[in-house]
Amino acid sequence: MSVIKQIEFLDVGSKSIFIDVQPLHARNPQKMPDVDGYDTVHITPSALQFRAFTRNSRLNMMLNGGRLAFIRMMHACRDILSQVNPQAILLCHDQLFVEAAFVDAAKQLGIPTIFVQEGPFRIIKDNKPTRFASKMRLHATRLAESAGIVPAIAPYGLADYAGVLCASEHYRKIWVRAGANGSRVHVVGVPRFDALREAIEPEPEPDRSAQRRIVLISQPFASDRFVTQRASDDLLEMLARGLNKAHALEPFTFNIRLHPRASEETAQALTSRLDFPFGFDDNKTAIEKSIARYDCVIGHYSTALLESIIKEKNTIIVPVPKSGFLYEEEANKQAWFESIGVPVAYDSDECARTILDVIRSETRTSFASGLEDECGLVDGKASRRAAVFIQKIVSIPNSPVK
Repeated sequence: MSVIKQIEFLDVGSKSIFIDVQPLHARNPQKMPDVDGYDTVHITPSALQFRAFTRNSRLNMMLNGGRLAFIRMMHACRDILSQVNPQAILLCHDQLFVEAAFVDAAKQLGIPTIFVQEGPFRIIKDNKPTRFASKMRLHATRLAESAGIVPAIAPYGLADYAGVLCASEHYRKIWVRAGANGSRVHVVGVPRFDALREAIEPEPEPDRSAQRRIVLISQPFASDRFVTQRASDDLLEMLARGLNKAHALEPFTFNIRLHPRASEETAQALTSRLDFPFGFDDNKTAIEKSIARYDCVIGHYSTALLESIIKEKNTIIVPVPKSGFLYEEEANKQAWFESIGVPVAYDSDECARTILDVIRSETRTSFASGLEDECGLVDGKASRRAAVFIQKIVSIPNSPVK
């Protein structure tokens, strides 16, 4: 959204339209709320003559007719684009079939597509599975793609885009090594982090006479099939024991911030074992505003946790055991967090001790080193840099920015 605002600032009179493809998400089909002041085109499965039989997108594609179903989808997307008639299409995600269909349709119509890296921890190539069943599913997918039963989707950000706007030079090198045209990959930072810029400025010291306020940033990694359910439950049970021990020694206010795709039930392995009152944070409040209300943030390996670190909030990592991950790259994300000096708690005693150390501390911790590869330059200007590149790309269709 911040990029759209900057485009409008640079090009007064320009108009943006949102296309909602979330109803086509196999695991989490939802209707995106309309954005005030903008038109939104809501895509429904029925409009694309598509049915969701399962929570597996590739299996759904096969059951709908495989490659023929994708061609129907692409033709429907082309009709939508013909009606909207945009000068360019911006994407920040491209791993759904409907997103790939829009990219193909735009190419047929001669409309430039521009990819904006949505945040840190992006996996440019395959996310390697660690379990036998996951490896077999990946193998079956590759066989189906090679046989032409289902279309292959280009890896993240590697479709034939007119421009790729990435977070950092680190990611630019990854994309180029993966096969992207280097002249079309440009470093701008992470636009969503612009809102964090003012939070880097010193905040008023908290009232040390009041109870400390702690928030857990939860992740639905089990329901998202990144972590086994057993590992998730064991982790939350351990965290509950640590929280109970710490709270018994020094009471604090505790809230849980649920992921937008999660519900209170996903946290039951934790909440059912807490011996003290707790609440739920309003997850509709922007993360940078929500985090500002707390003295300490606990999490695992999420982008929201990284945003807490950027804001120089006292942060504690309670990591998922490596053996619990279903994909190698997910484990690597967490290992990155463990490598930058953030306090880490591996068991309930360590969890209690670390919580008490942090909430009793008179100073904020700062983790300024090692962040730039994932975050890029956090200076509040990433959206503007992205908008400038987008303008140049649109003014010279199908050509790299000079």
